[in-house]
Amino acid sequence: MKQRYQDRKILTRADVKRPFYYILASVPVVTAEGLQRKRQPFHLGFCNEITLREAKMRKQRILAPINAGRCLIQSQVRFRELARKFEEIRIPQLGSATRDKYRSHLWNHVLPV
Repeated sequence: MKQRYQDRKILTRADVKRPFYYILASVPVVTAEGLQRKRQPFHLGFCNEITLREAKMRKQRILAPINAGRCLIQSQVRFRELARKFEEIRIPQLGSATRDKYRSHLWNHVLPV
């Protein structure tokens, strides 16, 4: 996916009981079709608790990992899929005794949980 830099505008939600600052950032998400960008809201803080300057600093902290491409996409992948890839790729590289032990641990203890 193409690298993009985001510097989103700080929005204010004033139609609620407690107005707050937020931004809408495009975050890569793993879907059935592959990797796609979805726009997600990020809450920065309530207007009566923080200043606009503090909201700008929080915005920079939120957007820094997104702009650097260090998003936690791996947390969106199912663990069963990760275990299957580990079994297909890594376990065959091990010795025969270790291979059997790792497979039995994976099937008997890790995947049932």
